[in-house]
Amino acid sequence: MPGDAGSEVFYKLARDLSPQERRDLLAKVSLQPTGEAPLLLAGGDEADERPIEEAYSRIGLLRRFFLWLRHIIVQRDILDLVAEDMLARIGRKIARAYPGMYDHRRETLGPALLRSLFQLGERLQILAAPLRQAIVEERRDYLAFLLSVLLPAEYEMLERASDPRSPGLNADGSEFDIRKQVQVGTRDALSRIEKDSRARLYAVYRGLLFLNELVLFPFSKIAGVEGGPVGEIPAARHRKDLGDLADIIFSLGVRPADEVVGTVIMFHYRDRRSDDGYAGLIEEETRKAAVALDEITRFGRNVPLVDILRLMNRNPAYTPDKLGGGEEWFTVFRQYWEDRADKNISLFLRERRLAEFHEQAARLFGRNVAPERYIERPVGAAQPFRYPKTAAFLLTLAEVLFGVTHNAVLKNILVHGEFYKPQNRAEMTDAFNGLGELSKAIRSVDASLRDDGELGAEIRNVDARPAKKSERDAGIKSVMERADRSMESIIHRGMEDLERMVKVLKGVLFGQSGGAYDTLANLDELGTGDGRAFREKLGEALDAFAEARRLLHLIFDLEHGRD
Repeated sequence: MPGDAGSEVFYKLARDLSPQERRDLLAKVSLQPTGEAPLLLAGGDEADERPIEEAYSRIGLLRRFFLWLRHIIVQRDILDLVAEDMLARIGRKIARAYPGMYDHRRETLGPALLRSLFQLGERLQILAAPLRQAIVEERRDYLAFLLSVLLPAEYEMLERASDPRSPGLNADGSEFDIRKQVQVGTRDALSRIEKDSRARLYAVYRGLLFLNELVLFPFSKIAGVEGGPVGEIPAARHRKDLGDLADIIFSLGVRPADEVVGTVIMFHYRDRRSDDGYAGLIEEETRKAAVALDEITRFGRNVPLVDILRLMNRNPAYTPDKLGGGEEWFTVFRQYWEDRADKNISLFLRERRLAEFHEQAARLFGRNVAPERYIERPVGAAQPFRYPKTAAFLLTLAEVLFGVTHNAVLKNILVHGEFYKPQNRAEMTDAFNGLGELSKAIRSVDASLRDDGELGAEIRNVDARPAKKSERDAGIKSVMERADRSMESIIHRGMEDLERMVKVLKGVLFGQSGGAYDTLANLDELGTGDGRAFREKLGEALDAFAEARRLLHLIFDLEHGRD
């Protein structure tokens, strides 16, 4: 089925509603567990293993005599005659107790049956979108959500096992050790879910699968389209369709509990959970769904579907088939939690690398990396900018490391250094000028996002439009993406200038004749004294810019989405 790719639907949902909050919400909308009412198919009691023989054995002597007499006259098997008699009795029962459902003599489906089919199909449509989302498109996320509501202890056990931050786990270990302990712990937690708990989840999931099959059933194919059915139609045309319907209802077995239906509705309307009327919305939609489910029960009670199919199939022993379905649920469920563990590990390791980055950057610059306005999320924006930490690091690099700490050494080389190769001087000039322009370029993007800036004004205008929130979000996102593209271009230029600077400095200190980057003809004459102090300062600059290059690539990769 589609929707099995590792989405983060429930992961996002879980951040806003804890398991207790979900259960509290269900309680508020009066959706306490109600139990599951059996779905009875009229006339659908399972037949005995030898129904015709058993029926014959119960026939009184007088009727048996007349059957034998008919058997002798028409020369037909006695059990065939018994079956024919049973079908005739079923036909008379339907005509008497369920008028307008089925005409056994003419073999037609009556208007009462068609109206019942049409009404059932109409009522069930309210469940179509929620079930499609929960059972087809995002079933892994829904199964996790269902677990959090129905079995909170098992959910919390899996939450702890799949999160590297949980107490008892060694969060200071190597990346290999962290990954191993979380993955093993998650598999162990999955194996510790009790058999009864698994059976409960499977039963609920299987029930929702067949409920979805019922919602998707082509009622209009039998009962007609808009306006409802009219008159009678030949039964033979829809023998298979009605048989499929009986199998689905028989396999569904029980009416799903309101609590379960409530989880489907909550899952479907999760994007509106911050709305003031969210609880009321869930209550109203779930009550509508309950009306649809009651229609299934009413249909099963009022429509003798099994007996009609016995007549249509000329088989008094006919019973619906118990269909298979949902057996793969635990594989899907397990895959969700294994993927969830992997995402938690990646997120944890990313956060740890970010913490290490900030610590190392502060040590390099002698101060913390302070973000500018670019890091802020504009009013109404659905997501932040893409490269705020990279931009902040590059700005600090330009204004502190290049602009203050090592600027004198670099300028001395640029002004007084005698390069053997003109191309080395050209690269030094390009790198020096490029790093010198970084601050201005970054602050230009920042200024454009202020209230009086070009992009900031666009964001304010979009947010003030009398449009849907989704449309305003899309407009703001478009403006932010332009800012991101501008910043990404600046970052790439900064990376290139930093790379050139490191190569030139490395050549000045360690280059040899004939290499791509050569030393200076007058290196020992720069600075004062014998040049040793200048070499030391130049070595410090090289080390600082090499470390800055490493950290710049690290933070850019983290923000760009690469681990």
